[in-house]
Amino acid sequence: MKDKGELPQDEIVLVQDGEDVSEVRVPSSDDGKAEAALREAFVLAVGPSDQKIKIQAINTVLNFTKSKPESKSKLTLERAEDFLDAVAKDNDGAD
Repeated sequence: MKDKGELPQDEIVLVQDGEDVSEVRVPSSDDGKAEAALREAFVLAVGPSDQKIKIQAINTVLNFTKSKPESKSKLTLERAEDFLDAVAKDNDGAD
């Protein structure tokens, strides 16, 4: 949608910091805001900042760009008898 020009134009807001005034583009869509936030998090992750900020930014970027690996197996049996019952069921179907 962005490449085709189907997204609405960003809003420009003036931000004053002491004596300095700068223009900030505010994306008009949620996707645009998410992309801008992710870009800023990446800049914090790779730019010069303290270690705590870098780790938080890296976690943010990874949480929204990579899926977490699935666990290989979950053993949710609480008692030894439950385990033996599960093994017995597996063996009944193997014949």
